[in-house]
Amino acid sequence: MQWPLCICRGNEKKPRRIAALKGVNIVQAACGGWHCLAVSNTGQAYAWGGNEYGQCGVAQGKRDVPEPTPCLPDQKVVQVAAGGMHTCALTESGQVRTLLCMWS
Repeated sequence: MQWPLCICRGNEKKPRRIAALKGVNIVQAACGGWHCLAVSNTGQAYAWGGNEYGQCGVAQGKRDVPEPTPCLPDQKVVQVAAGGMHTCALTESGQVRTLLCMWS
């Protein structure tokens, strides 16, 4: 993929290219209930969409992430999966990392 397609938002009827990822060679993507993920050929994971539960891996309290944002910057990611309120990432070293809000 040269640039990934985005799921439709709001009143959009067709998927569209994501300008923020132009020039990034995306090798894998996943969509959850409210967020999307992508992995580049260099192992950088990107997340965008709803972040109410921390599933985009950015600062807690940031509810929405409108543009693809690097997540897990210190990890080389080979595969991602997205659920309704969580993200799982498989790293090159074989670790599984999760991004979610832990309820107490």
